[in-house]
Amino acid sequence: MISDFEAFYEERNAQKYITSDNPDNVLLVKRMARWLDLQPSDSILDFGCSDGYFLQRLTDRCRVARAVGIDLSDLAIRRARQLTVGSRQQFEFLRTAGDTIPFANETFDKIIVNEVIEHVPDAAGTLSEVARVAKPGALIYITAPNSLADVLPFFRAYCRKVDGVEGHLRRYSLEQFRRAANEAGMVVLRHTYHGFLACFLWYNFVIYNERLKTAAMRSITSSAPRFDDESTHRPRFNALCALPFGVMHLVNALDAPFRAFSGCLGIHVLLRKPR
Repeated sequence: MISDFEAFYEERNAQKYITSDNPDNVLLVKRMARWLDLQPSDSILDFGCSDGYFLQRLTDRCRVARAVGIDLSDLAIRRARQLTVGSRQQFEFLRTAGDTIPFANETFDKIIVNEVIEHVPDAAGTLSEVARVAKPGALIYITAPNSLADVLPFFRAYCRKVDGVEGHLRRYSLEQFRRAANEAGMVVLRHTYHGFLACFLWYNFVIYNERLKTAAMRSITSSAPRFDDESTHRPRFNALCALPFGVMHLVNALDAPFRAFSGCLGIHVLLRKPR
């Protein structure tokens, strides 16, 4: 029997589109690749891998010795396996219960925890698990929503709405990340903030407007599969995607000067487990 926590995310996944190569995701993959500095000898874990997009795109850039994705959603794991068939990288996708990582101590060189830590019931336990399976010297890329105390007051109502829709249990300031990382035996190497006014407007009025988002996806793709479709491919875009993709590029360009500003919507950090 699955828990209410697992049931919530299974239902939420069923509502989502398969992850695509939109400008936001492409930009994030580039930053992850740069910060993690993947090497062919690396073993990499994506904790909360969803449909395997980020693990697949990172290993498109650098084929690694081992690539593993874990998620508590059966639906996500099925999609990850289907969507990576034929990839040049061999993947392992495993369904896990809660915040446990079913691997031995000091297994992985690089770890991704993307949009996960804000969801899990036991964040401290999750970070301890991440530290446990990380090799000495391992790098860990984590993203989370920024603390409500830090984001601009203008953004806070929107942030609370997103917390409800996505099931966020917590948010992190940089200092909270430092303390949590230190308690788990890791240190923060670098950080950046993500999402300012342009991002807020785009996500508030487009991405979280289900009717508009659905209409847009139907107009710019020849196929826009959701998680609960029996699909074996990611969205395929037509020429009309140039308009929304252009807006997304503009959003990122307008918000780029504010990445050092703690009033942004999200925070990305790179951790290291000391040798």
